Amino acid sequence: MAWIIRLLVENEKLKNIKNMSQSKYSKETEMEARAWIEALVPEVAPLADDFHEALKDGTVLVKLINAISPGAIKRVGPGKGPFPSMERITTFIKAAREYGVPEADLFVTVDLWEGRDMRQVLQGLESLGRTAQAAGAAGPSFGVKLATKSKLNISEANRLRAAAVPTMRTDTGTSFEREVTLKGRINKIV
Repeated sequence: MAWIIRLLVENEKLKNIKNMSQSKYSKETEMEARAWIEALVPEVAPLADDFHEALKDGTVLVKLINAISPGAIKRVGPGKGPFPSMERITTFIKAAREYGVPEADLFVTVDLWEGRDMRQVLQGLESLGRTAQAAGAAGPSFGVKLATKSKLNISEANRLRAAAVPTMRTDTGTSFEREVTLKGRINKIV
């Protein structure tokens, strides 16, 4: 009897986690992703009303990564069943990883296949869009532009001026400059 209660409690916890994840799902981001995919891969436009169903078999994802990076996926397995579909999704994830999408942004196959975490799927697509934009891929952009590394150009005069400013600690680890400053202030007060 106790195991039934534990099972019900675990099931309720899983429902709560799924509801929390779905509550963070953004329809606006989904619409942006749809428009981006349809612009890059016009032969799949318009996508099905259910975004999950439109991407579930992996065909659209394979065409998307090949539109961004031609030849990223050379061979696409035929078939409509679950295993060929999951293989296409996995191949897409691998190609996105090789293209430069950060590992933390990628989703796992079951997130899409079973519809477990469509928010993570959207995050992966958005990250692919950012990475493509940073790589200079042709076509529309999707996602926030990646920050680029900027090199500071400090003149020699400014570098020398900064080096001349006393620090709070000397090489020996004592607060010599601070002691001098405090003694000077105390002497002015007295």
